[in-house]
Amino acid sequence: MTDIMANAKKHFRDQISGALKGPIEVPEWGTDGQPVEVYYKAKINFNQMNEIVNLQANGKILESIVTSLIIRCLDEEGKPLFRKAHKTEMMRGFDPDVMIRVSTEMGDTYGDLGALDDEEMGN
Repeated sequence: MTDIMANAKKHFRDQISGALKGPIEVPEWGTDGQPVEVYYKAKINFNQMNEIVNLQANGKILESIVTSLIIRCLDEEGKPLFRKAHKTEMMRGFDPDVMIRVSTEMGDTYGDLGALDDEEMGN
């Protein structure tokens, strides 16, 4: 049984080791006319996935997008671009259309976000 545990953990480590995807160019977040290049984790662990899914299950779709960006967005060296402490600032101060676009380019799917009504958007 021990081999199964070790093998399963090694399998996941091998998949996430050096598995950066991207870049996604985000001109809106850039400086001096140069877009920011966002890299991202190809896979996330079950705890991270659970955090995102729980938000979605509770109708917090847009918050789940921000959480996904915090978890997955990296620079070219694999360092996180955002921290959990940035969440409120991102939700209040970032363009939702840009965040949805980046999230979608990372392969996240949230159904038809255009169909969300004002209440679901938090208005």
